Amino acid sequence: ESMLEQSKPLKVAVFVGLITINVIILAVLFGVRLPLLRQATASAPAAKSLPGNTLFMPLVVRFDPVGVADNSSWYIEKDGGDILHIVGEVVNHTTGPVSMVQVQAELLAFRSGESLGKLQGEPFQSVIPAGGKACFNLHVPKPKNYGTYQLSVLSYQPAQEAFNGTVWATNAQYDNRNAWYEINGVFNAATAGQAGDVLVIGTLYELGDLVVGCDQTFVNIPDEEASQPGTFSLIMMDRDFSRVNRYEVQASLLQR
Repeated sequence: ESMLEQSKPLKVAVFVGLITINVIILAVLFGVRLPLLRQATASAPAAKSLPGNTLFMPLVVRFDPVGVADNSSWYIEKDGGDILHIVGEVVNHTTGPVSMVQVQAELLAFRSGESLGKLQGEPFQSVIPAGGKACFNLHVPKPKNYGTYQLSVLSYQPAQEAFNGTVWATNAQYDNRNAWYEINGVFNAATAGQAGDVLVIGTLYELGDLVVGCDQTFVNIPDEEASQPGTFSLIMMDRDFSRVNRYEVQASLLQR
């Protein structure tokens, strides 16, 4: 018993010594790491607040008040002229008519995607009404190594009012013998005294509302009286239009 009693102080001293060593080790570790952690936290940039309408989505859809619809296409003239055409539609999502719409097509190289240049133009319809659309046909000699394109609307201006008139087709069909698409019809001005030449614009679509053709022609108005009905004939022949399943016609005014 005396030996056990003598060993008790020794065990207590060893136990106290172990506790002391652990406290020293923890103090050293936390004394080094905590200041580093504080320093790293202080030097980290603060998170920037985002606008309330900012969303993170796998696919970001950009809405433009006046923009290019996602139904355009391109083709090379079938007569061998090596002329590149890009056809599509501009949509006016604003609450009023717009005019002077500038459409831009950036031409991109095959595979590399390198920019080969930019092509600009306007829709055939000079004034696009609220909620309306207008087709365009941009064309240029086909660049070497051309692969694809990107479309955008560069600018537009509010307009006073859209052209007021009614246009309808009396006959529209693909002519197999001549390999062209022909639209014939009538135009009637809603009011008299509209100075300028009247144009009819035709848009051709394939399945899925893909725009494959866009062109214009003048209206033949008897005696140059704007109040009298006029006729028109529009022929499109620079592409294979045999798969066209529908068309649209619009009237516009070409100011003198």
